[in-house]
Amino acid sequence: MTNVEEFKRNVEETRTNVKEVKTNVEEVKTDMNEVAARIHDLQADVQALRDHQSINQLVIIGGALSQKLTQSGHWVRAESLVLVAWVAAKSAALNAWVMTKKIHLAATMISPLTEKAVTIAFMLAVLIGGIISYTTSSRIGTIGVLSTMIAVITYGGYMADRQAIWTQIDHTKAALRENLQQLKEFLLRLQTWAGATYICTLAWLRAATIDHTEPMQQLAKVFAVVLGIATIWSVIDWIIAGLCYSLVLLVLLVGVIFFSVQMATSPKPYYPRHYQPRHYHPRHYHPRHNHRHSQLTYFKH
Repeated sequence: MTNVEEFKRNVEETRTNVKEVKTNVEEVKTDMNEVAARIHDLQADVQALRDHQSINQLVIIGGALSQKLTQSGHWVRAESLVLVAWVAAKSAALNAWVMTKKIHLAATMISPLTEKAVTIAFMLAVLIGGIISYTTSSRIGTIGVLSTMIAVITYGGYMADRQAIWTQIDHTKAALRENLQQLKEFLLRLQTWAGATYICTLAWLRAATIDHTEPMQQLAKVFAVVLGIATIWSVIDWIIAGLCYSLVLLVLLVGVIFFSVQMATSPKPYYPRHYQPRHYHPRHYHPRHNHRHSQLTYFKH
């Protein structure tokens, strides 16, 4: 009986040991999955920082703004160059700090709360630096405060929800690309419609009047300019897309523009003097005074 009880006890201990081993294996798997997830997040963050260095936009913003102010005559070019260099240095230091801190946080498994606290502290430091810049130099400080606020908003929003931001950006790009395609198709249809309308309008105007009055010449000039722009668009569209109907429309537009320019720049057409419309005004018409134009006077003779 003693051997049987000892055997049972050994079996129970073996079962307990197996359960502990299974538990340890599950814990190791969980730890490995957590480490893999942290490494994946680290790689995604580093790649995002490399591909989308949003803080580097400060260099472009500061450079464009300082160039505008320099061209307006209120700024010295040296100060603008110093400002751009200062923003570029701060941007480079920021990117280096963020990448280093990200690697450090992922390596030491610091909680996200600590990461947010460090981010907020860094933004406060940047804000304090902007205030100091504003108090030391009013000109550079103004741009410094603007750049600082842009940095705080951009960096804070990016760190708060970067995944949602880039997902929204991708959706916006796709929607914008689709809208641009629809806009291009609409412009092509509008271009064809405008060409047909222009030809019909010219035909109606030619039928409605026989002389080149000033409004007619102005209208022809306007049409020539509009169709010139449409022709340039057709050339670009044909070169880029190779669309056959754009080439046909291009030939049509060239002919219409030639007609418009000729119509707008040509002198008044020749009419015989006695066919001038002003001679047929009722106030000027009288059989006794206009013998040549009066059939009654002609038949009397």
